[in-house]
Amino acid sequence: MGDASVMSWILNSVNPDIVLTLRSYDIAMDVWNYLKKVYHHDNSARMYQLEFEISNYMQRTKTIREYYSGFMQLWIEQTALVCATLKDSEIIMAHKLRSNSHRDQFLMKLHSEFEPIPANIMNRVPAPSLDTCLQELIRELKNIVFNHNHFSMNKNWFQGH
Repeated sequence: MGDASVMSWILNSVNPDIVLTLRSYDIAMDVWNYLKKVYHHDNSARMYQLEFEISNYMQRTKTIREYYSGFMQLWIEQTALVCATLKDSEIIMAHKLRSNSHRDQFLMKLHSEFEPIPANIMNRVPAPSLDTCLQELIRELKNIVFNHNHFSMNKNWFQGH
């Protein structure tokens, strides 16, 4: 992509009020550096807030799906902030490391009634992905509900006869 194309893209992407301040620049890199210097915001406060929310986020009364969705929203925003500061070559490694951390945090903060399930899952080699863990938790929850309903139904049947 040529400098003129990049310059055109930048000028068409920014607010029209800002375009006026960019007229003195002839090179796209100079425009980019100026915009970065003036409009770049340090995300340290938001990153701190996300870290705090993630560290305190627990399943409590949420369903597995609600818990997973809430965690994913926090992680997606946090990952975007982290990756914004990395080089392309570093993003893949960071993603791999973070996905393992996400899985572990998700399993650690499940409601205590699920306590044996994460231990069984994490004893596998290799350890499964977060998606696989979620799938197994949902399947196990369905088994628990089915067995509870089946036991209650059988108990009522025996008591009625």
